[in-house]
Amino acid sequence: MKILAVDDDSIILGLLTEVLERAEYGEVQTCTSAERALEVIAETKVPFDCFLLDIQMGGMDGIGLCARIRDMPKYARTPILMLT
Repeated sequence: MKILAVDDDSIILGLLTEVLERAEYGEVQTCTSAERALEVIAETKVPFDCFLLDIQMGGMDGIGLCARIRDMPKYARTPILMLT
């Protein structure tokens, strides 16, 4: 499983990565901003299977990022979990 976790708190991203990797959920990629996440999503060759998004972030928030991801046809049905 390929997961993208997005949070402006690097400590939270570290914890999420550690927990998911220990549970053998597969590849976890992280971004510290919604804007960077959109770049990573556009650049990736193998699509993500799941997104973990922080709701409150500086700049674009998780709700806005969720809407942008849902606008992409290949991610219209991809699971998105919102974190706060």
